[in-house]
Amino acid sequence: MTDREKMTDKEKISELISTLRKFEPGRPLKHYIKYIRFPKYKNLEPQTRVDFSFPVTALVGANGIGKSSILHALWGAPFGKSTSQFWFATALDSIAGTVKNPQRYIYGYWHEDYGDIVETRKARVGKKIDYWEPTRWSSGDEMTPVPPAPYPGKSKDRWNPVKRNVTYINMRAAIGSFDRFFYYDEDFAGSNKKEVMLRQAVRLKSIIAKGRQSYTMGRRERLFKNRPLSEQELSWISRILGRQYLSATMIKHSLYPGNRGQDLSVLFKRDMEYSEAFAGSGEIAAVKAVVDILAAPDYSLILLDEPETSLHPGGQRAFLHFILGQR
Repeated sequence: MTDREKMTDKEKISELISTLRKFEPGRPLKHYIKYIRFPKYKNLEPQTRVDFSFPVTALVGANGIGKSSILHALWGAPFGKSTSQFWFATALDSIAGTVKNPQRYIYGYWHEDYGDIVETRKARVGKKIDYWEPTRWSSGDEMTPVPPAPYPGKSKDRWNPVKRNVTYINMRAAIGSFDRFFYYDEDFAGSNKKEVMLRQAVRLKSIIAKGRQSYTMGRRERLFKNRPLSEQELSWISRILGRQYLSATMIKHSLYPGNRGQDLSVLFKRDMEYSEAFAGSGEIAAVKAVVDILAAPDYSLILLDEPETSLHPGGQRAFLHFILGQR
């Protein structure tokens, strides 16, 4: 075992932080979002600003102060994304705002060709309901002026949104297929649920044993992914959860009644073999987070909502170590 392998997670975290402190936008942080500010946005104090002076930022505070709202704005900031995915008007919840004073946010990002931070403004304007569009430069919002010279990604009166992949992971919603069906689906009585679970367990076992990549029911594809976790994925999951896994198979499917989208099942193997029905909630959360983060392209914007959910303090520390080591 090397000296580095003997280091604790705390020691490795300190080492990674020292390395990351040297990173700057463009060196090597590509398309880096440096800050975001909110002239008018949900229940945030007007002119709230969040600076991202380090590649990993934690939003900490009491419930209901707008942490998730900031994540939703960041999700909608890049090109092709819209905050309306998370926030939209309904008959019960209207959204205040006028043409002159719409809901909006402004963010500064590193523009590789320009060689500096540029500002983009996204606002809930236009004729489309809940459409968030990049708008022209606004002196009223004290935006940095747009240079007249042409640059890629610049229109005449605005900088277009940054182009970045975004991965959003809500750890509260990391629920295995068993819990999702057994505890949250109210359409089935208890005895019927048990019968459904028994049938689907047989199907899942057969799918895993045969390595199937397709399974149709009622002329619909019900199997979306069936693969063993990689050594890298398994190693990090083991470190985060503090126990050694020999193997694990991940299955995304819609085998349960209701056509509810994709469910997540995992078959774990340690000293015994068991599915997510017997696993702890932290195991499912760790699988989802590790798999999704490792699958994200380099320089992706990773947004984690309540990443501490279901993880014990040692697991949270190991998870932070994992996050700091990603690009």
